[in-house]
Amino acid sequence: MLAAALLACAQAFWSALDFHETWALSGTVAHLAGLLLARADGKSPAEYLSPAGKDATRRLAASLIQSPPTSIENIWQCL
Repeated sequence: MLAAALLACAQAFWSALDFHETWALSGTVAHLAGLLLARADGKSPAEYLSPAGKDATRRLAASLIQSPPTSIENIWQCL
């Protein structure tokens, strides 16, 4: 239920930006992957992430980098 609400928010935000070019999505995905890695291993890692949570975060970031999704909706399939 929460995932569906978050997806709806992401879709609304992306639609409001009114630019759906591939380069914009790829930049957004790359930025998201960097943010995820920063929360797992950066200078100020997320204290609430367990070791297993950090591993899952790293795997998600690697997946986004290696096989970037082609739409905002596809990001949810990586989770």
